[in-house]
Amino acid sequence: MKTIAMFDTSQGTLNQGDFIIAKSIRREMDYLTQSNVVLRFPTHNPLARSYQALFGDVRKEFASYNLKFLCGTNLFKATLLRPNRDWNIGLFDSVLYEGSISLGCGMEMNAPKVNLATKNIYRKILSKEYIHSTRDERTACFLRELGFRAINTGCPTTWSLTQDGVDRAFLAHSDTVLMTLTDYATDKKLDYELFRFLKDTYSKIVFWPQGSSDYMYAKQLGIIEEVEILPPSFEAYDAFQSHDFEYVGTRLHGGIYALTHGHKSIVLSVDHRAPDIAATTGIPVVARGNLVELEKYIKSDIAPKINVPHDAIDSWKKQFI
Repeated sequence: MKTIAMFDTSQGTLNQGDFIIAKSIRREMDYLTQSNVVLRFPTHNPLARSYQALFGDVRKEFASYNLKFLCGTNLFKATLLRPNRDWNIGLFDSVLYEGSISLGCGMEMNAPKVNLATKNIYRKILSKEYIHSTRDERTACFLRELGFRAINTGCPTTWSLTQDGVDRAFLAHSDTVLMTLTDYATDKKLDYELFRFLKDTYSKIVFWPQGSSDYMYAKQLGIIEEVEILPPSFEAYDAFQSHDFEYVGTRLHGGIYALTHGHKSIVLSVDHRAPDIAATTGIPVVARGNLVELEKYIKSDIAPKINVPHDAIDSWKKQFI
């Protein structure tokens, strides 16, 4: 029986999308975790105080774990030398991550380029024994350049997608749309134009605040009185999947979750993440502001070609059996 550490991005998060990632990872890794001892640790908080990591029994305990997984999202950063809200790792507690395996992680360029100190931290903490799973080719290339073996499996949230399921989703039309916005990537002009377009296209708009400040941003846009508000929790969004709706919004994982539950979904990209994942899996992504292309997707009965890399996923999973 193995002891497995899961470094979980959904603990202490302000983004409900992290719960979508965590739920997908629990489902996909059930083949391994159900018969072993699993410990879950938050990435949003330090694993230990500096003196514990260096001198205490904590270091011995973490060293004894058979497997350690970094659980998805944009966990890799261009620099780890300044505070990161989703991976609160320091020079002292980094030793506790030694031997970690990437599980569908992506990369955020929070600096112009990756600095040497950050590269050295990755070389210290990432496993050299196992192949790493990344959610896009950009991240896989980055890890290979550091000397690790890595394969692009796509994000775990997409692993359950099937062409038949997406085909059925695009054949079903609804007069209700679920809309999302992104509090850290705002554009008042384009986001308000999106709202007006959706209001002209659908009979009803439901707004889900996936992020902690999405509601306040929607309030600044002056759209709150014209939409129905879904509670800002993953549980509320999960329960809403039983309703009839289509998804249009800038929240990537909100869109993927709706698509996996049989709803026509179009993600509006605000950065590189959605296009990177779309390049791997074929999920429908349109640049925010491209309302002409968005309208084509909404009116179309033909689904995009879905290409989840199942061979790469199966190959990566088999390492741990």
